[in-house]
Amino acid sequence: MKIRSKFNLSSNLYGCIWMVAAMAFFAVEDTLIKFVTSSVPIGQILMMFGLGGASIFFLIALYNNEKISLGDMLSLPMYIRVIFEIIGRLFYVLAISLIPLSTATVIIQATPIVVVAGAAIIFGEKVGWRRWTAILLGLFGVVVIIQPATESFSFLSILALIGMIGFAGRDLASRAAPANLSVFILGLHGFIALAFSGLIYSLWDNSGLFMLDIKIISFMFGAVIFGGCVHLFNESNANRRSVSGHTF
Repeated sequence: MKIRSKFNLSSNLYGCIWMVAAMAFFAVEDTLIKFVTSSVPIGQILMMFGLGGASIFFLIALYNNEKISLGDMLSLPMYIRVIFEIIGRLFYVLAISLIPLSTATVIIQATPIVVVAGAAIIFGEKVGWRRWTAILLGLFGVVVIIQPATESFSFLSILALIGMIGFAGRDLASRAAPANLSVFILGLHGFIALAFSGLIYSLWDNSGLFMLDIKIISFMFGAVIFGGCVHLFNESNANRRSVSGHTF
């Protein structure tokens, strides 16, 4: 009994470290993308981000001799994961291009809270009253930030909220994904879908493609690196143990 308790404590602490690291890297990624959105269309940003991340995860998977099962890649959890991945990334990039970065970042910090609540509802994982209290307080904090009942409320804040729900759904779907899919295959799958969504958005927006200077390229390269690390941290955390331990 003591050994099991010690293992669970260590597991939760390890998961917290992964999540803190992911959110820290995510903040840096947001800052870089915020700068790029001032001169590059959203669709092109999504394509570059998706292709860059897919290239990195493909090379890692190739180096590790990862095997891809088409049946697992086309499973229902993976379809759901792709949908939430696209929703999360698209709406969040729109949010950070249209509202203050500080507002979008604070809203997105509620993602782990929604993940814990979703794990309890969808997967039936045990969440004690302390965690439910923290969940309610966290959601209340999001309402305070958005301020829906005041004149300062901006409907554009809803973009960040939808993005946050998309990221939470992606993390929950990752938990339900086939166990034999590694974090690198999951990352490759997600980034390819992101690049494809960027292409579709560019065609719909009819914004075309812009020539990039060295500064923009370096910022996008940094965003891809930090974004890849965020995916790696999140997927390692979600696939290693219960999702309800994802945050607390």
